[in-house]
Amino acid sequence: AVQLKQQRDALEARYQDVLRQVRRELDDPEYDPDRPAFTTQFGTFFREIRGHLSRTAGALVEFHLSSACLIVFVIFPNKIVADFIDIEVKELKEIAKHWEKGRALLKTARSHSHWEGGYLLQVLDRLRPVVEGAARLVSEWEAETTKSVEQVTVIPHRFLHGMPLHAVPLPNGRAWSEARSIQYAPSASVLLRLLKSRSAEVRKAWCPDYLPSVAASYPGSGDSPLLFCDEETSAVNRCLPGVLMHGKRAVPRLVLQNARDAKYLHLACHGRFDNEHP
Repeated sequence: AVQLKQQRDALEARYQDVLRQVRRELDDPEYDPDRPAFTTQFGTFFREIRGHLSRTAGALVEFHLSSACLIVFVIFPNKIVADFIDIEVKELKEIAKHWEKGRALLKTARSHSHWEGGYLLQVLDRLRPVVEGAARLVSEWEAETTKSVEQVTVIPHRFLHGMPLHAVPLPNGRAWSEARSIQYAPSASVLLRLLKSRSAEVRKAWCPDYLPSVAASYPGSGDSPLLFCDEETSAVNRCLPGVLMHGKRAVPRLVLQNARDAKYLHLACHGRFDNEHP
């Protein structure tokens, strides 16, 4: 009995050491792995998102790709629904590889016509099940409530962040973005932060000498400049006031210097997409 108690105490001490380490990494001294995932904090978050959707006649579509399947969650002003997408994970990975191969060839191609008529159309066609599943849930909610969804905010997952989901054709032949206004968000948490930042009360609370954000744009040099990057960072700056840097001012040294004291950093420039860590 004494030996069993010693083993238990040793395991408990080891557990407490690991728990303290996890709490430090998460910066959450109250973290408890046995606590339900959907806390009251999630309830507040859910109410605020639903309030935004109600004001904008919108819906939030979020995809989640596991090792076994693709799931879509759709939040409406009055409820949340979810469904499995009828497409295999293996097929999605093959689509991602095909898309990246096409983008690589595009850099050296003399004409874009082959890419537009080949790779692009092939990828859009193979992505039909993904978009059709989400669009169906939105249409079913409209039929149920007799209300219209004017705007859909899409939150992809993993390599779906690099896919042009808005351009995928629906069964009627029209692209998803032709049926409704489609916008993207990297995550629901980021979307909520941006919504909160628009309020005048939040802006007045910021200290004048505090840099909440740095928005930097650089179109690049050469034959393929990045279009509308200045307009993009200007829009971000209106939502998250701070330092705005365009063109030659947005050199790495100055961007990093300002970003050191900033809470948010937004870059509009050329880059490489990482499928594993989007």
